[in-house]
Amino acid sequence: MKKKYWLQRLLLSYLPLFSTFMITLIIIFFLASAEASKKQTIRANQLFTEQASQTVDYTLRAIDQFVTGDLSTKEIWEPFFKKNGSNKYLEEFEVSQKLTQMKTSYPWIDSLYLVRLGDQTVLGNQAMSPLSDYMDREFVQQVQNNPSKMSYWTDPRLWNSFNQEPRRVLSLVRQYPLLSGELGMMVVNVRVDSIREDLTRMAGSGVSFLGLYGRNGQAIMGTDNNKNDSIDNQGTSKLLSTVKSNYTGWEMRSGLYGNGFGEYLASLSYNWIALILVAFMAGIAMIVYVSRRMYKPIETIIKRIHDSSPEKSQIWALPLKANEFIFIETAFEDLIKQSNEDSFYRKRHFFYEITEGNRSIGIEEWEHETLKFGLNHKFEIMCTGIAEIDRYTDFCKEYNIRDQGLFRFAVANVIGELAQNLNLTIWTEWISNQRIGFIIYGLEKEFETHLQAMGNKFIEWIRGNLRFTLTVSFGIAVDQLEDIYHSYQEALEGMQYKSILGNNRVITRFDISTQPKGEVYDQLPSIRSIVKAYRLGEEDWKSQLENLFDELGFGYFSRDDIIGLANYIYYHLYREMVELPIEIRKLWEDEAMPELKEAIERFETLVEFRVEFVQILSDYYERISRIRLSRSKHPIIQEVRKYIEEQFADPDLSLSYIGDQFHITTSYLSRQFKQEIGENFIDYLARVRIEKAMHLLKETTMPIQDIAAAVGYTYYISFNRVFKKLTGITPGDYRK
Repeated sequence: MKKKYWLQRLLLSYLPLFSTFMITLIIIFFLASAEASKKQTIRANQLFTEQASQTVDYTLRAIDQFVTGDLSTKEIWEPFFKKNGSNKYLEEFEVSQKLTQMKTSYPWIDSLYLVRLGDQTVLGNQAMSPLSDYMDREFVQQVQNNPSKMSYWTDPRLWNSFNQEPRRVLSLVRQYPLLSGELGMMVVNVRVDSIREDLTRMAGSGVSFLGLYGRNGQAIMGTDNNKNDSIDNQGTSKLLSTVKSNYTGWEMRSGLYGNGFGEYLASLSYNWIALILVAFMAGIAMIVYVSRRMYKPIETIIKRIHDSSPEKSQIWALPLKANEFIFIETAFEDLIKQSNEDSFYRKRHFFYEITEGNRSIGIEEWEHETLKFGLNHKFEIMCTGIAEIDRYTDFCKEYNIRDQGLFRFAVANVIGELAQNLNLTIWTEWISNQRIGFIIYGLEKEFETHLQAMGNKFIEWIRGNLRFTLTVSFGIAVDQLEDIYHSYQEALEGMQYKSILGNNRVITRFDISTQPKGEVYDQLPSIRSIVKAYRLGEEDWKSQLENLFDELGFGYFSRDDIIGLANYIYYHLYREMVELPIEIRKLWEDEAMPELKEAIERFETLVEFRVEFVQILSDYYERISRIRLSRSKHPIIQEVRKYIEEQFADPDLSLSYIGDQFHITTSYLSRQFKQEIGENFIDYLARVRIEKAMHLLKETTMPIQDIAAAVGYTYYISFNRVFKKLTGITPGDYRK
């Protein structure tokens, strides 16, 4: 080492710090009087930034909800996407007009178009063309290849439309149908310049500026007069506030033009400048002196390492400009490598290779590696297993990172000692923060008996001595190294049924191999019935939900299956509740949905989840019922609903007919019925009639024409059309 690079770095480190400290003192002294004004400016700018961010969020969210709400209306979109209408030209014209109407509803919307996946056709508010000829086909293909783009607004991109000049837009993609997306999608483009114009008006004078940045930090737009999209290039500007949107993930940045520091520097007198220079010179001299004193020990260490290092050491390969600490670090790495060839990481990697079946492991390699790791290599039979910390979320909340590490160390030691007491060899590795995997092997005699005993003692010790519990899952016992993978997969599968079997126990293949497995799709009709009953305020929703949980318990559904069904309930409840009056919808979105989502994420066992899930829904059912009863129109709408359910077979039943019966105008009845029930009168009547028809088709042998008449349809053709629209199949196919 010919040059003292670290001494130079010390000097270059201390001098800027010293300079910064001195300058800071001067600035604080001269700017003390301006501090209060500065704080108020920052506070006002923060409020302004939050307001601007909310404006963008509210408008984009409104467009999102507007598009999503419209796409849930099957009467408008389904004929186009399914091509099952009687007059496709009229339907395509109506859809195009609808797109134009949607565009004019929000000034920010630049353009909209639909993509029908069935025949790769694009329909916009101006024209219709094949996808292969469409100017935006590359974006559509990107969305199809990466469906995750449908979950958020895109970053800015160039949009070309017919003879217009390219312009930057933000795009939102919503699939159709909303749940599956199997038929197509809608693409909504919002023009960046429209957002810039609105934010520029908010910014007002040329004193302040705004900038919008994407999720990856790239500039979306700025409000300066030159339409420069980067705040970093806005002259002598100062960034004061940043607000990150929870909805889009974008960041709004704002500040003021000009910094004003030149005015303060100009006010300094020559005397003060002279004092500053003297202080600087004295400080620099002291820093040089202290740095030289501090560098002496480092120089001595480097000389001794350099004189004693062998020629094959890596320090001889270091470049001449390498600093002293790199030199010392390299010397220590040489020492560590010579004494321990990354044994810990090699051991874990070898464990993963065996259990995950990444490659074939021979007996000779097994003996060589296990001896290197200090493990007994002899075995006649072996088994794998997994131990998982129960209620891991609560575990993380209760203990800090250090305590968690100590507990993991204790768990590994305890299971090792228990195995040793039974003359078994165990190899443990923490495969995640929550799970520890292990391979146990020994003599064939009474192996499985010892295994079960060890597992029971293990969970009993943890339960009795620590403030948390574990669940253990064992795979099958094998006698060949290549079969360890199958044993490990069975242990993983067994842990999937922890939610049904319960935690704080040992799970083996005998616990799950003899149990009947349920089918997820068989539960979907029950879920839809529960959600409908909940929305309509019917009391039997709770008994239906309890029956569903009973089915999940009896059917031995895996944890992933139960979480999937819970999310299905969560999604359908949202779709149904958003149709109800605004106060109920707001209660559901702001309070009920977060609680349900948290319960699903915290899911551990079916018994605990059942109690919590039913309790949440019951609490909000009572609150929704009180809101309904407080509304003056609730009793009469409930009487109308009861009248419909009793008189649905009357073919003359209509809005005007019921209005005459209850002395209410047709328009008022229609509007209040929609607000209270969450469904318009015609759809509700059709659903009641078709549900009754489905019951008659299933339980009786009546001719279909008679069933149509029995539920209020004079003409069989009308009955057949409505039945197929609501169920997707004809009455004849349903009966079969």
